[in-house]
Amino acid sequence: MARCTVERLMRRQGLRGIRRGKQSYSARSKATPAGTDGHWRIREDRIDDSGVVTLRYNSKMHHIGIGRAHKGVRIRLLIHDRDIRIINPTTGELLRELTLDTNTDYQPQKPQNALPKESEL
Repeated sequence: MARCTVERLMRRQGLRGIRRGKQSYSARSKATPAGTDGHWRIREDRIDDSGVVTLRYNSKMHHIGIGRAHKGVRIRLLIHDRDIRIINPTTGELLRELTLDTNTDYQPQKPQNALPKESEL
């Protein structure tokens, strides 16, 4: 049977033959970058004498209060977009977890003995 006859019969039946060349290339799905789930940074630092560590975010310096009890301690900052975790790498203790407020320069500690507001009850 001639090739043109085979192709005509296949078209009538709705069948496709083997794709070659450009058809084959363009039919394949192309590789794309994996979905990004934000920007991760890991930073090693030391808490200064006033119990604060500094972090630059969007070209602006922010000061994060950790506490004078931890002054001089080496820390590891795990930064995911604006979510920050500060840990002590030797003990694994989580010293602070916060979401960076870009409107303020200093990120104060939350009082430990603070009573919840009536709206939070």
